[in-house]
Amino acid sequence: MKNCLIYGFVMAIAMFLLRLVLFIAGLESTQATGARWIAFLVSVVVAVTILILGLRARRSTLPPEAEFTYGQAFKTGMGIQLFCAILSPVTTYVYLTAINPGFIEATIQASREKMEARGMTGDQLDRAEHMMRLFSGAGAQSIAAFFLVLILGTIVTLIVAAFLRRDGAHDTLPA
Repeated sequence: MKNCLIYGFVMAIAMFLLRLVLFIAGLESTQATGARWIAFLVSVVVAVTILILGLRARRSTLPPEAEFTYGQAFKTGMGIQLFCAILSPVTTYVYLTAINPGFIEATIQASREKMEARGMTGDQLDRAEHMMRLFSGAGAQSIAAFFLVLILGTIVTLIVAAFLRRDGAHDTLPA
C-alpha cells in the first residue's frame, strides 16, 4: 500500500510539473495539433516510466525466487493509478484556476473558430458554446481528470503488468 501511495503521488506531481513546463514553454495553451500530440506522448512516457518503477519496487520486496503474478502486478499498478487519480483533480483544479485560468476560454474560443470554419450558424455556435462551457469548467475538468487517469491508467497497467510479472522458481525433475 505504501508503495502505491508513494508512486501514485510521484506520478500525479510529475504530471503536474510536466503541465507546468508545457505552460511555461507556451505549449499548453496552443491549439496546434502537433504540439498537443507531443505533449500527450511525453505524458504517457512519464506515466509509464513511473508505473514501471513502482512495479519494480514492489517486485523487489519479494524474494528473488518468489512469484510476482500478473494479478499482483496489475493490483499494484492499479493502486498506483488510483492514488494518482485521487490527486489529479486537485492538481487540475489548481492549474485551471490559479496557474492558467485562461486555458478553458482559449480552448472554447479555438473550438468555436473551428466550428465557424465548418459553416455553423450563429445559433448553432451559441448552443455548442453553451454545452462546451457546461462541461469545460474547472470543476468539470477536475472530475474528468479523475476518470481519465483511471481509464487510461487501467489500459496502461494491463499492458505493463504483463511485462513485469515474474514466474516463481519451479521444481523440475532431472531428465
